[in-house]
Amino acid sequence: MKIRIDFEKGNPTKLTNHADGTVKTKPLELFTYLNEVAGAHGVGRIDIVENRFVGIKSRGVYETPAGAVLREAHLDLEGMTLDREVVRIRDMMSSEFSRLCYNGFWFAPEMELVMNSLEFAQRNVTGGVELELYKGNITIVGRESPNALYSADLASMDIEDGGAAFDYNPMDSQGFIRINSVRLKAYYHLQRKAGEGKGGKKKDKEKKDPAPKKGAAPKEAAPASPEEDRQKKMKKVTKEGGKRGVEIEGAADMGGLQFFSTSVDEPEGDLEMLVESMKAMNNKPIPGDEERKGCSGHIGKMIFSAGVDQLALVAYVPDEAGQEAGFCEEWLKAVLAAFGGEVTATSAGMCQGRVIADGNKNIFPLKIREPMILESNNFLRKKGLFPEDHSDDDDMVFGDDDFPS
Repeated sequence: MKIRIDFEKGNPTKLTNHADGTVKTKPLELFTYLNEVAGAHGVGRIDIVENRFVGIKSRGVYETPAGAVLREAHLDLEGMTLDREVVRIRDMMSSEFSRLCYNGFWFAPEMELVMNSLEFAQRNVTGGVELELYKGNITIVGRESPNALYSADLASMDIEDGGAAFDYNPMDSQGFIRINSVRLKAYYHLQRKAGEGKGGKKKDKEKKDPAPKKGAAPKEAAPASPEEDRQKKMKKVTKEGGKRGVEIEGAADMGGLQFFSTSVDEPEGDLEMLVESMKAMNNKPIPGDEERKGCSGHIGKMIFSAGVDQLALVAYVPDEAGQEAGFCEEWLKAVLAAFGGEVTATSAGMCQGRVIADGNKNIFPLKIREPMILESNNFLRKKGLFPEDHSDDDDMVFGDDDFPS
């Protein structure tokens, strides 16, 4: 059963039954009719154990079809028309309203305060909600409002500045993240100091070390150097590359593919690390190893990695692919051209490139990564090296970066 409920300033003003055209606009008639039609679909039945005002628990079985439907529709419309912080405060007041109402304080001054605040919050909750009722379920299928805060242009991030002069730039989030991390770093620093003072891991370690000589300054753990941090990061890169290589081998064998396009996370836009990731994918398996790694050196690949400042690309063409000497560079240039990227290094079998982030041109590494993977696959299709994307084909097509990390 499909119905529509219209609201004005948070109050239900009209109910329309799409099945038979019935329309109710008077509050009592609307509520009574909704009780009847929603109740026929088993909506609004609950069995709960609740706490009475005096502290005794009691079991209650209730049936409130109209109340359940109106609440779902109202909450959905609020999601479109209320500011996030207003919703947060509204939630706190709603809980207080329920407590006061349940305990019989309808005419208390605190109830008057809460009701006036909630009424003020509802001044923009105007619009309509489409619902379906079926076998005890209430399903929201649509909503509209002249006061909607939702903007498709802003949410999609495809329109420069978010459209309508929002002056929104996703690159601004970098500063937002840094500022919000300050308090977390301060908290972690305090927790670490507290742990050391209470005999944490560092103190335990000191017990095992020989006693320092008299007058000697206490030893402090030296911070990791940038080189050490990079070595640790490189281990993660090669581990991810080795696992991804095995996945590519399996998927390519199933789909009969010679070329592949995918992305990796760990290099974070670093070209040198992305090259090492490619090498890890191409490594030959070591007999006797418990876990297979690499194994995809016979498969041509273009891999992508998004960082804050750039999207890094590495293309690889094996000798057994039977392509001309300039194929690797031609492939990379065709993909980079879509977003004005540049080739940074070339060789017979492996080429590197990048696209620099540019907020003024709406070029963001994470945003353009998937379109560029599709561009890579389209290039291969034109060369007859990748399956055509037929929507009515039941066979699975691999290479669109749908592997788990």
